Amino acid sequence: MQMMKGKLRRVETSAVQRETWINTPEGWRLKLIDDVHPGPWFVEGKRVDPSKPYDPDAPAYEP
Repeated sequence: MQMMKGKLRRVETSAVQRETWINTPEGWRLKLIDDVHPGPWFVEGKRVDPSKPYDPDAPAYEP
């Protein structure tokens, strides 16, 4: 939930990333996260263009 345009709204984002793990004497540890690819963004269930300011009246973003 984020405050956007004066109202609390549900924001959903996703990303795909590569993770490198190493096995240490204490157990598995995350060493590195890279190659991150952002996924779609949704506000109140409507897809939005993350490169533009949020406009609640704008139509759903279709890339």
